[in-house]
Amino acid sequence: MKTRVRTTYLFAGGIALAAILLIVGVFDQAGYVFSGPYIVKGATITIERALPESDVFVNNRNVGRTDADGVVTVTGVAPGATQLIVSRDDVWPWLLSFESAPGAELRFRPLQVAKRITPTVLASDDAARQRAASLVAQYREPTRNEPLARDGVRVWVEGTSLFAQTADGAMRTVLSSKYPLRTVAWYADRDDAVVVASRDSVFALDLYQSEVRNFQPIYTGTAPAAIADPDDPRVLFVRDGARYLRIEL
Repeated sequence: MKTRVRTTYLFAGGIALAAILLIVGVFDQAGYVFSGPYIVKGATITIERALPESDVFVNNRNVGRTDADGVVTVTGVAPGATQLIVSRDDVWPWLLSFESAPGAELRFRPLQVAKRITPTVLASDDAARQRAASLVAQYREPTRNEPLARDGVRVWVEGTSLFAQTADGAMRTVLSSKYPLRTVAWYADRDDAVVVASRDSVFALDLYQSEVRNFQPIYTGTAPAAIADPDDPRVLFVRDGARYLRIEL
């Protein structure tokens, strides 16, 4: 009799455990997560326009890889402090730290700059060199009244700081530097990233609000200035001393 009762309890316990696991699985598939004593809808993060086969990490956990179109969607991201990393062997890793809210739907386009960029030195009789020299000579520092503007996003320099105002009107400090910002230009065709030349470096910088700031190196020299080609935004002209270089982003 005792054996039968024990078997009945074990059977009932197994059914209850299976039911709990089933419910947890259903909630997990639906993107719900535990937040303290509560179950809430987790955030959904979509990475888009990234390089194919880029690994995506959320809070140091590999959650997927971008497809051939550079897209991957991650569901069930727990609320609170979140660190997002997108990496591939041939580019500098991109990091973003932010507060994730329950049920938020977030979309990000990571800034991925190649680790190996080989500039082309423009010869003195090259028409491209003359064009580059003219563009650099015409450069004017963007101000609040006359900013870099693209698709409702505005970027300008005040002193040695770089500011941005997004299309929704939110303004933020993108960079506070101890050194003058020699030139600032848009990065390729994007409205969420810029190219900055300061001291001995040219680097890319995204405009996302984050505790971690991405400085993606492009070129290191003596005292470079960098200007984007208006006819081909993926081409960057760099003047460094008496040399002019062409860089494809």
